[in-house]
Amino acid sequence: MKTLGFTLLIICCFLFINKTNAQTPQGIKYQAVARDGAGAVLASTNVSLRITITNGNGGTTLYQETHNALTNEFGLFTLTVGGGIPVSGSFPTIDWSTTTPWLHTELDPAGGSNYVDMGSSQMLSVPFALHSESTASVSGSTGSLPKFITPGALGNSIITEDANNIGIGMPNPYSKLYVKGSENISQLIVDGYSGQTNEYPLIKLNQDGSEVMWINSDDIRNIFIGYNNGIFNNPLGGGIYNIFIGAAAGNNSTNGANNVALGCFTLSSNVGAGGSTAIGHNALRYANSTTSTALTNNVAVGYEALKGSGVPASNTGMRNTAIGSSAMLSNTSGYDNTATGYVALGANTSGHQNTAVGSDALIFNETGNDNTAVGFGSQFSTSTGFRNTSFGSNSMLFTSTGSYNTAVGYNTGANNGTYFNTTCVGIDATATGSNMVRLGNVYVTSIGGYQNWTNISDGRFKTEVKENVPGLDFINKLRPVTYRLDRQKINDFIGVDKTGLMDHTSTGTDDPKLSGDAYSEVASGFIAQEVEVAATESGYDFSGVDKPQNEGDPYGLRYADFVVPLVKAVQELDRKVEILQKENEALKAQVALLSR
Repeated sequence: MKTLGFTLLIICCFLFINKTNAQTPQGIKYQAVARDGAGAVLASTNVSLRITITNGNGGTTLYQETHNALTNEFGLFTLTVGGGIPVSGSFPTIDWSTTTPWLHTELDPAGGSNYVDMGSSQMLSVPFALHSESTASVSGSTGSLPKFITPGALGNSIITEDANNIGIGMPNPYSKLYVKGSENISQLIVDGYSGQTNEYPLIKLNQDGSEVMWINSDDIRNIFIGYNNGIFNNPLGGGIYNIFIGAAAGNNSTNGANNVALGCFTLSSNVGAGGSTAIGHNALRYANSTTSTALTNNVAVGYEALKGSGVPASNTGMRNTAIGSSAMLSNTSGYDNTATGYVALGANTSGHQNTAVGSDALIFNETGNDNTAVGFGSQFSTSTGFRNTSFGSNSMLFTSTGSYNTAVGYNTGANNGTYFNTTCVGIDATATGSNMVRLGNVYVTSIGGYQNWTNISDGRFKTEVKENVPGLDFINKLRPVTYRLDRQKINDFIGVDKTGLMDHTSTGTDDPKLSGDAYSEVASGFIAQEVEVAATESGYDFSGVDKPQNEGDPYGLRYADFVVPLVKAVQELDRKVEILQKENEALKAQVALLSR
């Protein structure tokens, strides 16, 4: 004969206390697997069981019942203790509060009454859940929610009422609804006015004692949502009209007012300053950490926009607007700046009153002020230069310390970083020295209008006037020629194409560069170096030669200035003609006398 084994798997109880509507189900769910002596499951077999509940192991029988069950293909069967055929006692009348219940199980694998003892085990939590039903009471008037009265020890599920406040896990709730857990269990407070010194929460969730989220309102009008944000805010000290949303947003603010922070660590170092708006991870993260309550009125939108240096007390900049990822990333004391675009004014520290619009615009400016750069990479190299104005992608690309420069058009500007007072208008227009104006590029074939160019020539403003302009001596040394300009050679010389380092696009391809005929059409003129020699030999400080200011500056000629020595030459010729005329008249008179 085989011996039988019986494996207990689960004992559980599902209870729902609702005295106002129905009785609590009286029973304990019981599951087990039947096996034979060899360990093989008794699949699809009718078995019978006798269940006995005793007071202590082997003690007085409190209740006994029998069950017939059918195992499944795995030998598993389920029954409800308290739902079988009673043999003795009554399951509902068991006094669980005064007994130590044990469960004794017997099995007949043949489905009869020849039971085999399967052992006993103590019943622990489940009977106490049944016992709790007998201690709970519910009261309440018609049309209102019932009141739960729990004289037992407090637990996470206990609901109490105190002075019209409801507490869950809280014996003396001081808020309208107070949920309190033990140890690391989260909490929930819905509070109209809690009386706390620095916190007036509407909703507050705590974990391990730190604020996970709290939203407060009432007369102080703050809204805080996020882990550890606004935790030091003091509305009684002036910290009002703030909105902090995101982990650690505004988490050091105490009496700052009128701030908006949206994103993790936004405005997290700000203490007393107000009037700022930060949207985006780390935006305005290291804002002023001093207790000053001045209105800084900074606006930062984008990842790490106006993040500031790692020394928050030094970040005193005011009235700045930064829109774009890392825009004005390093600003400390700079004020009244506007940056729109990726890393626009990214290196700015103390520079003020700058405007940068476009990705990488004024990216390396640190202390320069009153600069305006519009376009991708506009004023890319400017660091300390001031009062520069540029419009166009790659405009004024190389100016670093130069000032008072203007560039309008793609790839316009000086070819050196130190020049000042230059003006360049048109694509590739390039100034090669200070105090210079350049219109257009080497491919321009016509510049004009409907009137001649006017030079200021008022005698009231001229000093050291001398009549020392050479005429024929200078003019006769000139060599008029015709020629064609090598345009690409000029561009290479003045560095027009150096901006290729900035020509990166999203597609990875370069846009076609401006081009045309390699050589200009045939023109008439002089060679500047020859004119310079002629003027020197004539002792003439000739303004018509535009001499290079540096190695990257080509010679030029101001052809209008040639009019002056030409006029002088004509005057000299006229005097010679007069002398010759007089000599001719005298000779003619002598001939007339001789012919008589």
